[in-house]
Amino acid sequence: MQKVLVLAAAVCGLWTGGCTVWGQCAADFDFGASEYGASPDASLGEQFAQGTVGVAYSDVFHVLVPVDASAIDPAFALPLDSVQLISATLIDPTTGSPLDFGALGMSITCNNGGTAADPCTFLAGGQYCADIVGTPTQAGSYQMSLDVLAWVTVFGIPIGQPYPFTGYTLEILPSGANQVAEATAALGLRAWPNPSEGESWVTWNSVAPALVDVHDASGRLVHSEVVATTSGEWNLAEANLQGGTYTVSVTEAGRRSTTRVVVFSGR
Repeated sequence: MQKVLVLAAAVCGLWTGGCTVWGQCAADFDFGASEYGASPDASLGEQFAQGTVGVAYSDVFHVLVPVDASAIDPAFALPLDSVQLISATLIDPTTGSPLDFGALGMSITCNNGGTAADPCTFLAGGQYCADIVGTPTQAGSYQMSLDVLAWVTVFGIPIGQPYPFTGYTLEILPSGANQVAEATAALGLRAWPNPSEGESWVTWNSVAPALVDVHDASGRLVHSEVVATTSGEWNLAEANLQGGTYTVSVTEAGRRSTTRVVVFSGR
């Protein structure tokens, strides 16, 4: 059930004091023949578009909610009535404290096509979307925590099952970030394969020794290492990571770039 719930949660009105009506998105993503899905999908390493302080931001999320929870996880062989976002919080990468979307100058607005009174309730069997808009006011790489209720039917009685999810990241660059973007492009940071079982090679265009930092989905630093050579490569296996989504940052000669990696839990 995790896949659709994470996405449904990301798609709903993430709080600025309620859902606001903007020019609404169109729920027209091509999911092919899938019974469920979402775009972006954090489990596949997909993330939100990058933003910049003081520059208008816009991105769209799409979700396809299945009729039965077993389409997501066979352990939940129950009819799925709907998926509802209860709350959503950004995690400040510096302090680890929660940060409201409104404090960042952003909002997320649900669009369920009028299928339910609450625009952040997505009925089973339908496709929905949401807009993330605003003008960011604070730079940072924010991890997103989502609290969702999955409404299932048990003996004819609807029951809301809570699910907390992490894995999405909203990266906001500082104002005048063209210099940051140029440095990032010059660094050419990438990870392959991604996702992996922990053996990804992280590579970059190296001209000097570099600092490699790895943060987990909550923003906690879990590994830090200096690559003393100018080889421009480092293996994720050295961090001995458990399954999950991580942010790998490389800082070298005044340049800094980050990339997301997904490690399968089978490691």
